[in-house]
Amino acid sequence: MLKMWDIRSSAKDGCTNLYLHSQILTCVSMDGYNLWIGDDSGGVYHHDMRMHRQYTKRKIHGNRVRNIRYHPELSYLASCSDDTTIAIWNRTD
Repeated sequence: MLKMWDIRSSAKDGCTNLYLHSQILTCVSMDGYNLWIGDDSGGVYHHDMRMHRQYTKRKIHGNRVRNIRYHPELSYLASCSDDTTIAIWNRTD
């Protein structure tokens, strides 16, 4: 599970819980509205935080995702994994 708080709201109303994953979550990256989460199986989840219950998952790596990074001016993301690979993909994919 992942819990996120919006510090501009009250503790009760500002908390979002994401329970949608069947794997251990290993890393998180966010650019404001988009949230990318890596998991233990090599998958990367994309959440648009404006639509809390909808997400997509892509199997990008063969093993645990260690890190996901984005650049605020580019449309690409990069991730690295325990399977010794680095993946680069478009944010809109």
